[in-house]
Amino acid sequence: MSDRNMSKEAETGNTAAELRRKAEAKMAAMDSPDISAPDTKALIHELRTHQIELEMQNEELRRSETELAEARDSYADLYDFAPVGYVSINSKGFIKQANLTMTDMLGVDRRDLINRLFSNFVVVEDEDIYYLHRKTIFDSERRKSTELRLKKSDGNTFWAQIESTVQQCDDADAYHLMAISDIDKRKHAEESLYILSRAIEQAGEAIIITDREGVIEFANPAFVQLTGYSTAEAIGQTPRMLKSGSQDDAFYADMWNTITSGKSFHGKIIDRRKDGSFYPAMLTISAISDQSCEASSYSHFVAIQSDLSSFEDMEHQFHQAQKMEALGTMVGGIAHNFNQDRYISQWAKLPFQQKGARLSADDAEAEGIYAELLRTRVASQKASEVAELIN
Repeated sequence: MSDRNMSKEAETGNTAAELRRKAEAKMAAMDSPDISAPDTKALIHELRTHQIELEMQNEELRRSETELAEARDSYADLYDFAPVGYVSINSKGFIKQANLTMTDMLGVDRRDLINRLFSNFVVVEDEDIYYLHRKTIFDSERRKSTELRLKKSDGNTFWAQIESTVQQCDDADAYHLMAISDIDKRKHAEESLYILSRAIEQAGEAIIITDREGVIEFANPAFVQLTGYSTAEAIGQTPRMLKSGSQDDAFYADMWNTITSGKSFHGKIIDRRKDGSFYPAMLTISAISDQSCEASSYSHFVAIQSDLSSFEDMEHQFHQAQKMEALGTMVGGIAHNFNQDRYISQWAKLPFQQKGARLSADDAEAEGIYAELLRTRVASQKASEVAELIN
């Protein structure tokens, strides 16, 4: 039995003793009538019976009081240690009652919380939400809820969900009753989830999420742009809809074995768009583990495709540039050699022509050398022109 109950029981005993003393004093002051023996016995019997009845009633009252006290204590415990904060606010906005959970939320002792304006604990930017909520409650007299930010005594803030109703009291004043839950973690989780979802939606890479059987449950806009399939067309299908035939069965078997073992798969793949055209992509697939967080326990897969079409075009252009550079270097070298031969030809031509008047026309060997030098000069000129065009 609690100390509170023991105190109540002792108080009840003292009250009964005081009543007994007063009754005896009053009886002593009264004149006693002459009563015969039989009447005396009957009276004593009646008094004893009545005494027993009173004692039984008194015991019943004591038991009822004890039960009421225990119920009151249980209610007080349920009220004070409930998982949500309870606040009673009068029509002027002053706090009249608050449980211990509410005081813990705000970091304020209960005695410092009573008779303070509840709006003092509302973040300034959310005060309009609070006042509109109060007005709606009193106007409609229906249960309403809202979400706003409250501030603690140390200046920190947290998100709270407020469930409110109105209670009419005997003094004609209406009380605003609120049940307040701390939803700060939930709001931060929702914010993180929103940022993540927006990142996936706006990513430049095609992203799809499938169940553990490979059925597509989500496709982002980049997937629609890359493949030509709409989100509605993709959901419910499997990635086999993109199969181009460029990869053999061994490729897909290795991919499936990798991701089902809890590892990520990375590789280049050629897939087919809705219009039948092919496109190269860098593919990454990872398993999404379930709540057990075990490597072999997964619930979904996420696949990311990066389009390599533009990169392959750039790579082709780069290789072509390298080839042209090498060709230019080679042709330049040839032109340099030919230029040397041209200078030799010009040097050799002058003495030959000077000697031509004295040489015999039948000198075939001299004519052959001269003709070869002329051909070399022509070839050298053409090679120089090619080198200039390439450079």
